[in-house]
This record gives sequence, C-alpha cells and structure tokens, in this order.
Amino acid sequence: MSNRPSWVIRFVMTTSRIVMLTVFSMALGMGLGLFSGIFGTIIASMVRHTNADMTTAYRSFAIPAALIFGSVTLVYQLVREIAGTVHTRT
Repeated sequence: MSNRPSWVIRFVMTTSRIVMLTVFSMALGMGLGLFSGIFGTIIASMVRHTNADMTTAYRSFAIPAALIFGSVTLVYQLVREIAGTVHTRT
C-alpha cells in the first residue's frame, strides 16, 4: 500500500487550494482597486473643483481589478497544478 493519498483526496485538496487562492486574490484586487479608485477620484475631483463621486471608484476601478486579479490567479494556479501533476506522473 502506498503512502500517497487517493485521487479523490488529491482532487479535493487541489480544488480547494485553487479556489481559496483565487478568492484571496480577488479580495486583494478589490482592495487595491478600491484604494487606487478612491485616490484617483479624489485627485480628479480636486483638479476639477467638483464633488467626488465614489460610485465611480467601485464601478470603474475596484470590480474590474478584482476580476482581472482573480482571472489571472485562476489561470496561473490551474497551469501550475496541471504541470505539477504531469511532472509527478513522468
């Protein structure tokens, strides 16, 4: 009997790792996007001498940044796990 976990356990561990890292990356992207969006909105409102509309920070910066961060992380993790699986089997 080998000490390696069964394919079901490996699948669950890999899937949960990919999902957790993707969600964490999306949260980080949302935070960084929101920070830069608020900062940019405040600077733009100071230059234009108008009131800052903070909904722009969410719609134009935070949500797209979170989607980009999450998508890149998901693809990277999938490629990394597949390459690791192929390398382990050969």
